[in-house]
Amino acid sequence: MSLDIDIIIFIAFLVTNLVVGLAYGREVKTISDYSLGGRNFSTAALVSTIVATFVTGSAFFVTLSKTYSDGLPYVIASSCISLGFFITGIFIIPRMGEFMGALSVGEVMGTLYGKHVRLITAISAIIWNVGGIAVQFKVFGTLFNYFVGIPSTYAIILASTIVILYSTFGGIRAVTYTDVIQFFTFGFVLPTIAVIIWNHFKSLGFTVEEAIENPLFNFEGLSSLQGYKLIDFILLALYFVFPKVGPINFQRISMASSISQARKAWLIASVLLITINLIIAWIPFLVLTIKPDLEPNQVTSYLIDNYTNLPLIKGLLIIGVSAMAMSSADSFINGSAVLFGYDIKEVLNIKVGHLVLSRLFSFVLGLFAIYLALSTNDLLAMVMSAASFYLPIVGIPLLLAVFGFRTTEKSVLIAMAAGFITVVSWEVLGIKLNCIIFAMLVNMLVLFGFHYIFKQAGGWVGIKDYSYLEKSKKEKSRMVCALVRNIQDFSFIEFCKEKAPKDELNYMWLGIYFIIYGFSTMYSTRLELVGDQSKVIVVVYQIMMVTGVVIAMYPIWPPRIKHEIIVQVAWHIVIFYMLIVFAVFFVMVNKFGQLQFALFVLNILIATILTGWRLGIGMSIVGFYFGLELYKYYAGINEIDFTVGSPEFVSIYVVILAGAVLLMFFKPKQEHQELTEEKNEHLSGRINMYKEQIREAEALKGRFIRNITHEYHAPMTGISSMAQVLVQD
Repeated sequence: MSLDIDIIIFIAFLVTNLVVGLAYGREVKTISDYSLGGRNFSTAALVSTIVATFVTGSAFFVTLSKTYSDGLPYVIASSCISLGFFITGIFIIPRMGEFMGALSVGEVMGTLYGKHVRLITAISAIIWNVGGIAVQFKVFGTLFNYFVGIPSTYAIILASTIVILYSTFGGIRAVTYTDVIQFFTFGFVLPTIAVIIWNHFKSLGFTVEEAIENPLFNFEGLSSLQGYKLIDFILLALYFVFPKVGPINFQRISMASSISQARKAWLIASVLLITINLIIAWIPFLVLTIKPDLEPNQVTSYLIDNYTNLPLIKGLLIIGVSAMAMSSADSFINGSAVLFGYDIKEVLNIKVGHLVLSRLFSFVLGLFAIYLALSTNDLLAMVMSAASFYLPIVGIPLLLAVFGFRTTEKSVLIAMAAGFITVVSWEVLGIKLNCIIFAMLVNMLVLFGFHYIFKQAGGWVGIKDYSYLEKSKKEKSRMVCALVRNIQDFSFIEFCKEKAPKDELNYMWLGIYFIIYGFSTMYSTRLELVGDQSKVIVVVYQIMMVTGVVIAMYPIWPPRIKHEIIVQVAWHIVIFYMLIVFAVFFVMVNKFGQLQFALFVLNILIATILTGWRLGIGMSIVGFYFGLELYKYYAGINEIDFTVGSPEFVSIYVVILAGAVLLMFFKPKQEHQELTEEKNEHLSGRINMYKEQIREAEALKGRFIRNITHEYHAPMTGISSMAQVLVQD
């Protein structure tokens, strides 16, 4: 029955992706639609497709086996991909203004260095993508062979056909929105599997300290890396950290609506990538402690045999890893189709429409990738081999072009040939070290050497589009000046006046909540947990109840006591110690009881809503410290255990999680509210100015009418008198 449910889940997942992909691809009319999708994607969709594309199914299996066998060195090296994305967002994307909107990396290289460079770039990029597609298709077969026991050929053909169909007909919009589904799928599945293994780990009596004692995961073990292992670690870390402007990377940047959106998306993606990588690495880290005698390639089968017996878990793991594989494969297919149907077509002058040729090549490429997947077993070797045919050939000239270096077509072609020869020589000589970094270095040295020795045209001509950099520089300068001015003009009293509520009912409702919170705390705190320091608890209870009653009675305070400044300052102080300090204290006293833990989280959110996200986060951090100090005084201890899995560690995790939630949800809303209030204040000022001008105009009109009446009567009197004289005569 469990097997049937798992199969149903997987088929439903495939069908959902197919329907969504084809639905969003209906509007594809041109090659630009097929490649960039109109460049009107939201930042969230852009982040999802970036993360989903570069969190691959093959990386999941490789991380499981390599973390189990190599330990911390591989985790550190592979996590450097996040640093590479961060470098891309900070230094590279802001300099790509002139390339935004280009359909492919081949188009850019062709514009700079001619059709021959464009053709080589397209072919190299396609070779890289083909290796990536085949690896992801291989993951489908590995999954079904492990989980279901059916021949991998059927799984590869089934899942790959779905990906090929919506990638071929849907274009980048289909790829992007299916990536969103796939991102949330594996984003849910991976933590679920990690938690299941963690619970099993704890039930066996293991601790994280014991696991860290393993030399593979001990920081001291890094110093023992020598010889081949040290060089391999450095080269692998450099490979991951190097900011790659590959065909898919370039497409994800170019499809953004602006440099600002692309930069923001890549910076967010860098944080998500390292988080996902650490979650995946956490799984073999625990498995190594529980079962240290496995072969690295047996880690996956061990997970299946021991942690997928619960209903739905196997199906979730299947679709989670499948999502990682599909989200990468569809991106590689789309990118390759554009390179062939646009760049190679233009160079070779193929007499077929761009869109038709792209779709035809997408389908043929998918079939070829299926063939490769059925005939290859080494995932990591395939990935690295495919990458070695792009980065050492195209990576350096393109990256230098982004930073403003230009040279001639001859220089670039010779440098590309040097990089390619280095890769081939490395393979022929059978050198086991990763050749990509060395080949890229050779490419760069030959490029610079030929350019300057033979005095080629160009050089460091600079970036053509400085608009974003100039705008960013001005914005940073403005923000620094505003920060300095705010610090110089800051007044705590004025700040409290501005943030405190004006309505008396707000004080009353807060006091009532304090009373309810106090009674809830008394109810949830069991006497056996109080211990000998009951006096401390009693004093805290008294402070809580007195504070609640006094604040609740604020509307009937005597006017002489209702001094505005005192109340506004007290508003922030009572929120600080009642909602944060005491919440931390009692959640520790109650050993993270369910009710008290819920109140702890609720109080942090309420404090932030009432004081604003900036002050709320600051209060939470400082209040957390004071709450722990109060607990240490109460418990009579000097140190608190913050090891992974301990209640104290959980509390820190909750504070960080709450802070992240506040930044994601409350920050934009409160900033919008503040901006709205500023606009209202500005408009109110302008309305008052216009009213004053109207009053002045009314007064002027009155004076004008009075003067007109006076001036009118004077001549009319003379005329009337003369008329009377004439009548009498």
